[in-house]
Amino acid sequence: MRPTIHVVRNLSAGLLLAAALVVSCGQGGPSLSDYVESLDAMDAQFSARGEAIWATYLEKPASTIDDLRALMDANVALRIDVDDALDAIDAPEHVADMHADWVAWHTRLLAAERAQTARAATAASVEEFLESEELRAWVAVLEQGSMLCAEVEARLNATEAREVFAGSSWMPSDLIEVVHAAIGCQNFPEDFSDVPALFGH
Repeated sequence: MRPTIHVVRNLSAGLLLAAALVVSCGQGGPSLSDYVESLDAMDAQFSARGEAIWATYLEKPASTIDDLRALMDANVALRIDVDDALDAIDAPEHVADMHADWVAWHTRLLAAERAQTARAATAASVEEFLESEELRAWVAVLEQGSMLCAEVEARLNATEAREVFAGSSWMPSDLIEVVHAAIGCQNFPEDFSDVPALFGH
């Protein structure tokens, strides 16, 4: 089955922006409404760029190893820009741990993408790359991102989180919906074993 653009969007930058969102609900920072507006613009910028990178690759009838290397280089450059954006964000104390989890996950994802980019540079073919440990490690980090979606929901539904939202016009259920949209939680594949097909289409 040909991979859909919804899955591609998850593998681009859109799923990386949750850390930017969760910091905005604390006192002393920007209002959630104002920050979500900024996040929407940021998400559109990075997601559009990521989709364009993947669309160029997927539109080819049969990608070569050179096509794969170009994809990897462009995707790592994009991930570095997202990393810089995340580094510029300070989290309020009551969501600092959640923010730190997302930043740490993104750091692992960037490291995994750098590793598979280096592996693609030495692979003789796309088929050889598809059998690499680096690709399997990258897919495993993506799975961790999917699990973090569930963790964010659980944390925002917790009693402590509901106390933080007391008196606010934003309830945990509202924030969960916005967070899930920003991350792209609903677009994670059910079976991550299908993800390598994106590269070997």
